[in-house]
Amino acid sequence: MVSAQRFNLRSSQRILFFWLVFDALIHICLEGPFVYLSMHGRTVNASRGFFASVWQEYSLADSRWGVADPGIVAVELLTVVVKGPLALYTSWLVLKDNAKYHIWLCFLCLAELYGDYMTFVPEYFTNAAALDTQNPLHLWFYLVISNGAWVITPAYLLVKSTYALVRMADASSVPPPPPPKKIV
Repeated sequence: MVSAQRFNLRSSQRILFFWLVFDALIHICLEGPFVYLSMHGRTVNASRGFFASVWQEYSLADSRWGVADPGIVAVELLTVVVKGPLALYTSWLVLKDNAKYHIWLCFLCLAELYGDYMTFVPEYFTNAAALDTQNPLHLWFYLVISNGAWVITPAYLLVKSTYALVRMADASSVPPPPPPKKIV
């Protein structure tokens, strides 16, 4: 078993490492089955099994998840195929204390925020037709808290890594050479 502590990481890097691994597991192991259950004529609502029941429960809060809504499935396909592996790769860079993780973390965070945007902004234009905002559990736990974690955390990490990249760029800046002396 690999331990983040064994790699002598700062506590903030350890937290980031575990967030990225958690993020990857959610994307691949939980959202992956959703994509599978929603492609090639299948729907979550017509499926059986553990993952089908998880997504059927979530679809009580957002009905688009139960009926294989093309916009949702497209965003989730990108999530499973790109964001999950990218989160794993970025976690490996964090574990190795490779500063390049900031670049990949910025890409990942932008993709996370884009996915949230494309999931919930269309609902604004339909007056939240697919969302159950009357049930407090569905509204606050399923929609606000569980999805909010994938808005607040990536936004914070994006700002933090952007500042780190700017600091690295400033530190590596070399002053221009002096103008050549004129030979008289």
